[in-house]
Parts: sequence; structure tokens; C-alpha cells
Amino acid sequence: MQEFDNLIRFCAHRFDTIPFCSNCMMSQCRKCSSNNCYNCLTHIHSIHTTEEHYSCEKITYNYILKHGYRYVSEMAWAFSDIKKYVDFSEPLNIFSVGSGPCTELYGAVAVYQNKPLLFCGFDQSSIWLPLQHFNKENFKDKPVTIEYPDCDFIEFVKNNNLKCDILVLNYFLSDFIKYQPQECESFIRELIALIREGRFSTILINDVMLLYNTGTGYACMEKIARQLKTNNNISFDCQRRHFAVPNEFQFEYGSKHNDSIGFRPILEEAQPFGPFETCGSIQLIIRTIKN
Repeated sequence: MQEFDNLIRFCAHRFDTIPFCSNCMMSQCRKCSSNNCYNCLTHIHSIHTTEEHYSCEKITYNYILKHGYRYVSEMAWAFSDIKKYVDFSEPLNIFSVGSGPCTELYGAVAVYQNKPLLFCGFDQSSIWLPLQHFNKENFKDKPVTIEYPDCDFIEFVKNNNLKCDILVLNYFLSDFIKYQPQECESFIRELIALIREGRFSTILINDVMLLYNTGTGYACMEKIARQLKTNNNISFDCQRRHFAVPNEFQFEYGSKHNDSIGFRPILEEAQPFGPFETCGSIQLIIRTIKN
């Protein structure tokens, strides 16, 4: 996919161009003598870390170069598997919460190709602005409208009385519950209410394969699924699945899915960053069905 290749090359160029931190916004820059920004990413992604988040533009490019092939492929598999339920008679609107660099956008365009799409990405961190600006330019020749509303997602949906074809939570819940647990619980309650109202035709939740009962994306996913009960107007179909083979301390989350990366070859520019070459998440796919 040319647009994704463009993204990888852009990130590699920006990573090489931006100087390393001299006054790091984190409490301590962890690139160490190796000048390896992935040390900082590993620290941020640690389940034990709650006080620091993405605070360096250089990290965001390392993030894409390391995780991009995996994340885009995971979302492409999800978009592909719901394609038979999608109505393309009008532009397909996709909302993504905590969209960050919007890897799900690339997955959607790859699967739905030249179908008209409206993508709305919601993210309150300004660190992703350079990548968001790049995305708009990158897809300017495609039938893709990209918007980044500067507002709260829940209020946006409520105030505009909106209905959405596909809602995406891509590695969002695990991040939210770790950094802002109370706000996350409130978000889940309001999200469940909107799902029950039939505001979203399909919800795609893709998250890290940590299967603890508290403080994880998995715990949030199951809380949502458990509270979606059939009513007079709507029933809900929940499909669970995993990509990676569970280790001895994990269980199988739903069915096993093909874990292959769909975006090959891995470009030379990305190879020094050791990108993940298989999918590794768990997914919950919820379809709302009108009775």
C-alpha cells in the first residue's frame, strides 16, 4: 500500500532529522548511550508505569516504525472481516477514539480501497499533530475525508445526535485505564449507553494481550460486552479473537486468527527499528443488529 509506505518513509526521515532530546520532557530520558528511543517507549508501555506518557515527538516516529506494521495489519484483519456487513451506498463513516497516529485509518483504506470514507479521529494529545497533518496530505488523492474534531468524543456524539458506521478503539482502553482509571470507567459507562441506543453499527476494539481482570484493556472490553443486553429494538453479536498463541499463564481469548502481517515487504527504512512481523493483539468485534 503506497500510502503506508509513505508513512514509514516520513517517520524514518523525521526520526533521523529531529535531534535527540537535550532537555527531555519526561522525568528522565532513557535513550541512554545507545541513543535508542525505544528504551523510552518500553518504559512508557510498561504496565507499572503511570506517571509518564508520550512527551517527545521523536518517540512518536519510533512508535510507528516499531509497531506500525503490526497495528495496521491487526486493524486490516478486523475491517476485512466485517466488510460483508458494510453498506457502501453512502460514504462510510469511521470514528476512532484515542486515534494517535491513526494506524486504523491505513487499515481501513487498504481493505475498502477506493470506497468513500469519512474518518474522524479523536485524540486530546497534541504530540500527534505532525502525523495527523501528514495523514491529511497523504490521502488527498483518495476519496477519504479526514477530520480531527477538537472536542470530547462522548459530547460530540451526544450533541450532534450522530450515528456511526464503525467505531474503533485501537489500543485505547489499556492506555486510558492505566493513566486515568476513574475517567476511563466513566467513559465506559457512557459508551455503553450510546451503544445500547444503536449509535454505532459496529464497534472494533483492538488491544494488547494482557488478560488480567483489572486494569487492562481486556477487563474493559469484557465489561462492555457483559453489559450489552438485547432489548426490544437491538441485539448484539460479540466476537472475540486473538492472534498470538497464549503462553502458559494466559487463556485463549475467543478464536485463533491468522497472525500474518499484511503489509509487505517491510521497507528498508523501517528495518533498523526491528518492526514486529506478526500480529499479537486481542479483538472484540461488536455488531448491533436491529430486531
